[in-house]
Amino acid sequence: MLCLMLPVVFMLCLVLLCGVAFARVHTRGPPGAAVFFGERINGLAGDHWEAFAGQDYFDSHGIFYSIVVSGPAVFNLFAVLIFYLLEVTNLMVVVKKKQLLHNAKARAKAEAAAGDGSSKKQQ
Repeated sequence: MLCLMLPVVFMLCLVLLCGVAFARVHTRGPPGAAVFFGERINGLAGDHWEAFAGQDYFDSHGIFYSIVVSGPAVFNLFAVLIFYLLEVTNLMVVVKKKQLLHNAKARAKAEAAAGDGSSKKQQ
């Protein structure tokens, strides 16, 4: 039951904390570790399945572990990637707006300086 609840908890954390970059960094660690150490965890679970299950679900290829744990974890990590890409695109828009505003101010300042110089020459 715990294996089924962890991906749901991680996804809820991702959705609730999607705007907080610091929280997003820490929500990718446990699912990433579960996927990275999946083969070792599957082997340990296969050796000690009697302690927590009535049947041995953990085969040598890790199909059960991949479906129950790694699949949802990879989905959560993909969601983190999507949130990062959305944040990057939003930051790119903000930077471009600031760049355009800076260029417009510089151009207006240059035109004002050029206008002041030409009016002094006319007098």
